[in-house]
Amino acid sequence: MLFEVEKKEMDSGIEYYDSLPQEYIKMTLFKELFHKPTNEETLTMDNARIREGLELILYNPQTKQYYPRYLSYGCDRQSYLKYLKDGNLFINQKDCIWQQKK
Repeated sequence: MLFEVEKKEMDSGIEYYDSLPQEYIKMTLFKELFHKPTNEETLTMDNARIREGLELILYNPQTKQYYPRYLSYGCDRQSYLKYLKDGNLFINQKDCIWQQKK
């Protein structure tokens, strides 16, 4: 049985979850942040485009909370790579392109 995880908001306006929503899984492939142009056959560093608007969840081990973030064109790719390497980056299963879904 699925249960809804409540999204909360801090006084500062920052949204967070106390637990990870069930539809999210740990992101294992950095290339999930990208898509290829429609006329290209393969994804390369030269043709990779950020999946703007993709909602990810970042886990902060200090606060033990999960923070939703939306990808945008000018996002800091290195910080997302760090979260991925630390095991603290999550993606909705329905949004997976490259990695295997549960």
